[in-house]
Amino acid sequence: MLAVIRLVLTALLAVLFVVAMAGVFSSGTGMVEKVVLACAALLIALAVSSVRRLGTHAPH
Repeated sequence: MLAVIRLVLTALLAVLFVVAMAGVFSSGTGMVEKVVLACAALLIALAVSSVRRLGTHAPH
């Protein structure tokens, strides 16, 4: 069950990352929006490693 949750969260993060990058490279967004979307994409990329470790035991 945890593997399914991990898969769904990873897929959701992938979609959010693609949407954020599409917004960055869109000509209709302003400079401030591009910076905000790039920061959001960075946070999404960093969150993937946390999702991949979900359910595993942390080393002591």
